[in-house]
Amino acid sequence: MEELTKRGRKTAYTTVLTVLSRLYTRGFINKREKVINNVRQFVYELSIPYEVKNELIREHIGLIIKMFGKDAIQIIRDYLNEIVGK
Repeated sequence: MEELTKRGRKTAYTTVLTVLSRLYTRGFINKREKVINNVRQFVYELSIPYEVKNELIREHIGLIIKMFGKDAIQIIRDYLNEIVGK
């Protein structure tokens, strides 16, 4: 809703909830509960099958390596080590 407002699209809160509810019911998005300052909130994420994620990630990494050569492999490896170590 905040993103829509930033883009100049005024949309009612209830409209956003209705759309999210319908997408969740149809399996297009996942929903998980999060409590912040004793307030229950839901976080919605796009639901993508593992096989599709695998294909997309492999394609993108392949393009990055094609563009930047073998240096990209070490940079990606360093980045992964950095974020996994957190």
